[in-house]
Amino acid sequence: MCSRCKHSTCLNLTTTTYTSTLSNPILNAPTCTAPTLGAQVTNVTCAGTSDGALDLTITGGTPAPFSILWSTGATTEDVSGLAAGVYTVTVTTDGGGCTATDVYTVGDGAPTVTYYADNDGDTYGNPAITTFSCTGAPVGFVADNTDCNDNNIAINPGAAEICNGLDDNCNLSADEGLIFETYYPDLDLDTYGDANSIGVSACSPVSGSVLNNLDCNDNDNAINPAATEICNGVDDDCDGLADDGLTFVTYYADADGDTYGNALVSQSTCNGAPVGYVTDNDCDDNNIAINPGALEVCNVIDDDCDGLTDEGVT
Repeated sequence: MCSRCKHSTCLNLTTTTYTSTLSNPILNAPTCTAPTLGAQVTNVTCAGTSDGALDLTITGGTPAPFSILWSTGATTEDVSGLAAGVYTVTVTTDGGGCTATDVYTVGDGAPTVTYYADNDGDTYGNPAITTFSCTGAPVGFVADNTDCNDNNIAINPGAAEICNGLDDNCNLSADEGLIFETYYPDLDLDTYGDANSIGVSACSPVSGSVLNNLDCNDNDNAINPAATEICNGVDDDCDGLADDGLTFVTYYADADGDTYGNALVSQSTCNGAPVGYVTDNDCDDNNIAINPGALEVCNVIDDDCDGLTDEGVT
């Protein structure tokens, strides 16, 4: 009997040896850690330009050194000269065991604006002189380009049109909207303008001119519509008539000087008897002794001009 048997019958056993291999996944893991990424973003200054930048910060991670790859193809830690857009960076530890990836957005800048020189400081710019900026107007420049004279602060689209022959408000018209009147020269300064002048249209008073053309003689300040008509054979009051409204008396030539005139030779005047003329009639102006005041004498002549001869004479 075998000595190990506790029973009366012993079995014939064969001894077999088994081998087990254990795999620990933690122990077999790569010996690397991925870094933590961050970046300072510098946005583009002006829209459409390429002055953006990304300043990458790598924290932790093993083993070093790291390899860096940007979506632009750059392999440096920091990148510049970037346009607005989205950029991806991948940082890989030495040996390629661990990687970290991050995405950053470079913002677009302000739009570029055209500014115009404002030489006269009226806030309206000269369309011929420009500059460009996305950070506001440079000193001496404005966004407006509608000044038609940038050397005169009084001339711009916001100015009021005044009577000066200039386009004050830059609308391609001079003195528009103003009241124009016709002025006539007043050479004799009697406040009445020359009736023979076509006048000048103006929106402000014209020196030496007035607003009427009623003077029929602009070289004599005694002749105008306000003058008093006097007996001078002249149209003093410019009504087209000479000596109108005056009293005219008919005078007769007194050739023989007897104060009685010839009814066949007369003048009608408004300023008294002409020399050699009288108001009474003479029936014989060649004989001083014959007139309405003479005494009838016996001579077969009508001495007293009554149509009778020698009447009353005995």
